[in-house]
Amino acid sequence: MAYINSSKLLLFFLILFLLPFSFSFAQELHQDIIENIRAEVVEVINEEYRVIPRTDIEALHQEILVEIREGKREGERVVIENDFYELKVGDKFFLTRIERMDGSETFAVGEPDRRGILILLSVLFLIAVLSFGFWKGIRAVVSLLISFWIIIFLLLPKLLDGASPVPTIIIFSALILAFAMYITHGWNRVTHAALLGTTTTIVGISFLAYLGVELGRLTGFASHEAIYLNLQTGGMLNISGLLLGAIIIGVLGVLDDISITQSATVRELHKAAPHLGRIEIFRRTLSIGKEHVVSLVNTLALAYAGAALPLLLLFSADDGGFLSIINMEIFATEIIRTLVGSIGLIIAVPITTVFAVFLLIGEGAEKAEKEGKIPIHTHTHSH
Repeated sequence: MAYINSSKLLLFFLILFLLPFSFSFAQELHQDIIENIRAEVVEVINEEYRVIPRTDIEALHQEILVEIREGKREGERVVIENDFYELKVGDKFFLTRIERMDGSETFAVGEPDRRGILILLSVLFLIAVLSFGFWKGIRAVVSLLISFWIIIFLLLPKLLDGASPVPTIIIFSALILAFAMYITHGWNRVTHAALLGTTTTIVGISFLAYLGVELGRLTGFASHEAIYLNLQTGGMLNISGLLLGAIIIGVLGVLDDISITQSATVRELHKAAPHLGRIEIFRRTLSIGKEHVVSLVNTLALAYAGAALPLLLLFSADDGGFLSIINMEIFATEIIRTLVGSIGLIIAVPITTVFAVFLLIGEGAEKAEKEGKIPIHTHTHSH
């Protein structure tokens, strides 16, 4: 047999990760009713600067008249106070309405209505992707949408339902990668090898991330979002499990990139030099992968550093010392996230390359190399 039967291998692989799950999730909370509704500033009644308690900083305080733009109370006008950010007449934003169990209600200024710029940038993104490669661009966008659908509607409910984080995240990460890779790159041996290599890597770094979260005693409560979610779900949310999932999912994209690249490199080297055996192709592909890994590790680290830049600036003036600062959960989380992701990139290169050389290179080249029957290239010279 010239090639490993990858179709049977992938069939088993897909059956394993496409097993049916129950994704039902329901919870009943007895609490105040909170809703966010669109509103528009009709009039700025009064504004002044007030000193923030226990500081010397002055902040703008406004009294504004707003009109509700949606829901059962559309068209109603209410007067509210605002010290969140400056609002002007005509500004649209989301108004938070809290209806308490005793029947009283309060209003607060929420986030600005950013949907206009989000839609604009999304359209520009689609134009850029489709212009670069129409059909591949369509496949890439479809795989992106499916990935988010799996995360939001399948993975998160499963974690919220109390599923064990590590095996659940491994299964759904493989599912995301399977859809993303096969939709974008097609059903072929290059994709088979990349998927097998990436999934194997995910298994390794999932347990590594689990150790990082457990031994590092990361609670996941370093962000305000986690605290808010925990309160909203009455403490039923597995915050550390979500943190673990965030670490793994955050590295999926770069793992996809490097695995496809390694697998495609094996294919191209084999086409260019079909007489080379698996060991030699492996060595050459690994050499190329090392250069790729270095740049991706820098990219990953800088991406996380950029996301945490305000925190880095905030704590740069701290007198507690470097070791004390990095020991704080909010920084330790990002460090562990970066290190786990970087380790995943490094081990993905040889793992994927091994799968690729066995799936893409026939036994004939390997046998010829061992028997010393490698073709000799001769050159003729004209005088």
